[in-house]
Amino acid sequence: MIRNFIMAFSAATEGVLDGGNNIKAPAGNYRLYVNMNDSGNMTWELNAEDFGK
Repeated sequence: MIRNFIMAFSAATEGVLDGGNNIKAPAGNYRLYVNMNDSGNMTWELNAEDFGK
């Protein structure tokens, strides 16, 4: 069985993947955390402190 999964990360609300525009971030280095455990409430977080660890 072949499945094609396409995930577009977009956010209209800060910290929530809710189908808005692209996730906006200021210039810099970040680690992006995405929580997909609840498909009805997927969230994201940019963390500059964890980058490179």
